[in-house]
Amino acid sequence: MAKTEDPKSKKTGRPPKPMPPPIPDTPENILRALLNAPPKKRKDWKYLKEEKV
Repeated sequence: MAKTEDPKSKKTGRPPKPMPPPIPDTPENILRALLNAPPKKRKDWKYLKEEKV
């Protein structure tokens, strides 16, 4: 007789990464810092970089 595994017990995919530590500041100050930062240059975006073959 073949073993049958319970589909709920089977784990698929990568395990989740642990959460980073919380930022010790108010949400308003975090948002202000993000919105006042200069935009990234085109060369800084990973998806716009050309693949090296």
